[in-house]
Amino acid sequence: MNHKGFSSIIAILLFGLFFGSLAFGFYKGYLTLNTSPKIAQNQTTPNPTPTHQPMPLQSPPITTLIDNFSKSDLSSAIKELDNTINEVELLTISPINQNVIAFSASYDRDNYGVYTYKRDEKEIQKIWFLNKALGGRGGYYLDNWDMEFSPSGEAFYINKTGTFVPSFMVFKVTGEKILESQKDLGHAAWIGDNALLFITTLDVPPSILDVTTKAIISSALPKGIFHLKTNSAKDAIMAYSVPAEGSECESMTFHIYTLTGEQKLFINHVLVRSAKWLSNKTFGYQKVTGCNKEDFPTPITENKEGTF
Repeated sequence: MNHKGFSSIIAILLFGLFFGSLAFGFYKGYLTLNTSPKIAQNQTTPNPTPTHQPMPLQSPPITTLIDNFSKSDLSSAIKELDNTINEVELLTISPINQNVIAFSASYDRDNYGVYTYKRDEKEIQKIWFLNKALGGRGGYYLDNWDMEFSPSGEAFYINKTGTFVPSFMVFKVTGEKILESQKDLGHAAWIGDNALLFITTLDVPPSILDVTTKAIISSALPKGIFHLKTNSAKDAIMAYSVPAEGSECESMTFHIYTLTGEQKLFINHVLVRSAKWLSNKTFGYQKVTGCNKEDFPTPITENKEGTF
């Protein structure tokens, strides 16, 4: 065999080896595709089983339940007791224990009462009631709804304006009357579970009533102040006084005292009864910046905050 023939044989062998390797590769790929597991087109991957999350227990809204006392039960009891079909508005509420609650309510501006209610027995008792029609000429009304229970829930005071009727009264929730005054003052504030700071006249310092013993003593506060309001810690009290130059557009001097009589601060030109405690040490108030005298004198005010 000559050299030319031998070269031709080598070329043919290399050519065949190339195409053989190529064919084997295609065949191997085919086997791989047809032996791999498949997912059917209509098959979906299952979702993981959800973990059950129970809904949190929800308390009835505050508008219908207060310390386990149903407002609808209280309203129904008042309607039945006072024989009225008018809508009842519950105002100040003071739980005494798990079964008894004391509260004030009104079913119009002319009818206002203080009651106790026994939840288990569904028994209501009227402690005090105000009806404008019975107040004499001009009737009477609460002084800006000035009524508050003691921190212990065992007593309450009422401050009102009227004609020929007592204006300031203190009761126990049993119905026992502790104090009655014909003068339109009061402006009281609880300074303890059963200790009440109140005003009999602007000519003497405010007095302290011990509801338990019925004893009355003089406080360390100065005379001439009114509209008292203690902070939540019961260690400071806000009050007002009439400025020396007189008041204009309900502008008063605002004070904060400790119960020992120390004046912490005073601010001139504050709208009377506008101050509110924001915390034990901070307060908000309305500063009188001017007076609109076109028709009826109307104060122009600016909201402020302070601390002591």
